[in-house]
Amino acid sequence: MSRLPLVMVVLALMLTACASGKVTHNELRQAQGATTAGRYEEAIRYWNKVIKAGKLTDRQLLAAYLSQAEAYAALGQYQAALKDYGQALRLNSKDAGIYSKRGRVYTLMGDYQRAFEDCDRALQLKPDSAEAYLNRGGAYRAQGDYPRALADYDQALQLNPELATAYLQRGSLYLQQGQYPQALENYDKALRLDDKLAKAYTKRGLIYQTQRQYQKAIADFERALRLDSNDAEAYGQLGALYATLGQYQQAVDNYDQALRLNPDYIEVLNNRGLAYQSQGEIQRALEEYDRAVSLNSNYAIAWLNRGYAYYTLGQYPQALENYDRAIQLDPNLATAYSNRGRTYTALGQPERAGEDFDKARQLLAEERR
Repeated sequence: MSRLPLVMVVLALMLTACASGKVTHNELRQAQGATTAGRYEEAIRYWNKVIKAGKLTDRQLLAAYLSQAEAYAALGQYQAALKDYGQALRLNSKDAGIYSKRGRVYTLMGDYQRAFEDCDRALQLKPDSAEAYLNRGGAYRAQGDYPRALADYDQALQLNPELATAYLQRGSLYLQQGQYPQALENYDKALRLDDKLAKAYTKRGLIYQTQRQYQKAIADFERALRLDSNDAEAYGQLGALYATLGQYQQAVDNYDQALRLNPDYIEVLNNRGLAYQSQGEIQRALEEYDRAVSLNSNYAIAWLNRGYAYYTLGQYPQALENYDRAIQLDPNLATAYSNRGRTYTALGQPERAGEDFDKARQLLAEERR
């Protein structure tokens, strides 16, 4: 499931005096400040402290649970976030925004049925909730129902034409479908409304990269990382761009940063393997491919690249095993047939090599149609 962008919603607490001084104005400001700055672990410590002190009004307590839930969700601690949303709903079961936000977390967990239930409940309570349409659209998009996702994004923007995150998500929907002009238009609109929206720069940079507008892509990835130094995707894409330019050490440096943030980022593991391989570090490349297929044994590209690494080492039987697996997973992977054909040639099996070369040419011809 593709991860939806998580937009923090920081709810202002009324900084009224708190009895006995156990919760001070300063502590509330620290909690809010850490949340706003994206220091989520620190924010959770502060919110835990002010909640456990038991000196907040119901209105303050509601806002505290919601802010803490958003911090947990940003860290990927979804069960903890759900628990806090549940506490918030006990305080106000008629708040459409709480259902909508909880629905987004269910989407991130892949629990689409509950996501739809929460977003639908939000729309029953508040039929003009742009946020609920936006989050329900996110659930449809994650589920692969693009027409319904687009309809919900359109409705969200009809209700609130200034909702930058709706343009961001609609742009990403178009990007997934390869509709780059529409995606660019939406990312541009999102950034005109909110020029601090880091993910919009990352996604727009990806389109520029695809269009070979490399300097524009680099500028967008770097801008995204200035705004959000924890954006693993931006590091990963910047690494891929440098690899395309043949600047493999810069590519590896950025892949390292991406994997520091997300050690299980299999696409980056694969790409770092390619960068090592391009530098002649075949054993290090194999370690990356091994890690990638251990995380996802159905990742055909990693099997393909591991096969080529073995081929480079002259270990042809191992190369064939990996190419066979890649083809089993993706029968339309032309490069796997071509590479397997080269391996059969090296093994002195020209007939089998010819069959694979013919299949590779057929698939490439079909791709060009």
